[in-house]
Amino acid sequence: MDLVRDACTAFGRRDRETLRALCHDSLEFRPVDALGLLGEAMHGFDTACAWVARRENLGYAASIWLRTLEEVGPDHVLGVGVVSERGRTGHGYAATVAWIWRVCDGRIDCVHGYTSEAAARRSLNGSAWPRAAARARARGYGPTPRRPPPAA
Repeated sequence: MDLVRDACTAFGRRDRETLRALCHDSLEFRPVDALGLLGEAMHGFDTACAWVARRENLGYAASIWLRTLEEVGPDHVLGVGVVSERGRTGHGYAATVAWIWRVCDGRIDCVHGYTSEAAARRSLNGSAWPRAAARARARGYGPTPRRPPPAA
């Protein structure tokens, strides 16, 4: 979890070199913005950095505040927090959102944003992270499996 916390701190400072040291070059990044809207998945550390730079050049200055971090599997961390942005008109807006970070070989190789903590947790049990969810459940991490509905 320290790796993820360090990456969020580096992002807040816009410290690209520290982020590069914490992330794989093949980083997969799916952003979520301060309106709670999901972006398309991007591939590559430089591509993700270019996306952030383009948004900032358009006048969207984003800040992230992590509220909680939770290890939800041997290589997955769930974070819940707030994304705040000041739009091009100067008005600010914010949304409570969630992220799942996947760590591989001591570096972050995937960050996916979600519109809510519930959506992120559902993704761990659904098709977005099927192998990770199975490994996490086998090791005792993650939510309790759902019970089948009572027979009618």
